[in-house]
Amino acid sequence: MIREQVPVFMNKCNVKLTQWQTRILLEGLRELEKNWLQINRSTTDEDERAEYANDLIELNMTRKHLESSVGAGLGEALPAPEETHV
Repeated sequence: MIREQVPVFMNKCNVKLTQWQTRILLEGLRELEKNWLQINRSTTDEDERAEYANDLIELNMTRKHLESSVGAGLGEALPAPEETHV
């Protein structure tokens, strides 16, 4: 008898990062956001556009949450994020 594997979803994940790691992570999220936005704006496939739009919303919320969590100091050292309008 084969058991079906059910994916486990975490409700919360706590990670300790150095200032450098946090900076790299935020810069990576911003770069990914710009790339996905460009794809979203340039594709002619409506399904692809919808998928990227949904993913951009989640990515944007994740980036903003991380930025608000790091507090003052690190956020000031990073360039201001570009607004994402899907």
